[in-house]
Amino acid sequence: MNIKAIIVSGLVRCFDFKTRSNRSEFWIFYIFTQIMSIIAYQIDMFFGLQLISINLPNEDTIRIPGPAEIFILFLFVIPLIALQVRRLHDLNFSGWWLMFVFMLPTIFTVTVNPTIEQLVLFIVIIFFLYLIVMSLKSFKGDNKYGPTIK
Repeated sequence: MNIKAIIVSGLVRCFDFKTRSNRSEFWIFYIFTQIMSIIAYQIDMFFGLQLISINLPNEDTIRIPGPAEIFILFLFVIPLIALQVRRLHDLNFSGWWLMFVFMLPTIFTVTVNPTIEQLVLFIVIIFFLYLIVMSLKSFKGDNKYGPTIK
């Protein structure tokens, strides 16, 4: 498949949580969504469409996403979750592992009561482990989620 077909496939198959998706399909769609998020951020910043900005006493600023970023988030969140589940299926893992990965920071926070620096470090480590898993080669042969994807 070419890049356009992969992006269209990612959007069309947004409610397909039962089949498989290979590495190229995952990475092309993932990079596309990240590029779109960056473009939306730039649009919000260019037009000053920041919904709210909170200045903290230590001169840090918390920025809440603007309308273009929120639109992109809602547009791509379900297709990206479905694609991640299909990618896990391609590795012969259950899609429920994705929910576990999303819950890890909460579990870590509740059980360990970390400082903000420890929590950020933990999230970064989990994210890099997630990227490594998503980069693994596909499961060879058919599995319970469908036939091998070429």
